[in-house]
Amino acid sequence: MSSTSVVSARDTVLRDLRDELHLKGLLPSRVQSRDIDGRPSYSISDMPHSVATELAEALHRDAASWKPLAGMAVWSDHHHRVGEILETPVDSRVWLRCLRTDHRWRTTIRHVRPALLSEIDAARSAPGEQRP
Repeated sequence: MSSTSVVSARDTVLRDLRDELHLKGLLPSRVQSRDIDGRPSYSISDMPHSVATELAEALHRDAASWKPLAGMAVWSDHHHRVGEILETPVDSRVWLRCLRTDHRWRTTIRHVRPALLSEIDAARSAPGEQRP
């Protein structure tokens, strides 16, 4: 990728971040980019607590309207564990597979939600198969 296209892509990302925050009514002091190991990295800084709280709530609302897709890690409420969606569901039922073993189970979409990173990390590092 040429340096011109990197700058252009970076400018586009910065503009999109600023626009999205503006559309949500969240105006932090700075949205900036810098290179880390030759790759663009973005930060939102000097954000007051109230604005950060609003941003977290807006992101949570957006995440609540998720669509289940194959390969996605989800938390199964009925099984109290994380599973990977095996196939994009065509109805309300979905097959899940344990992240550490090949154990599979079936549940319904209404009983799963996107897994948190901490839940995924815990599921990957848990010894053996965790059954309810």
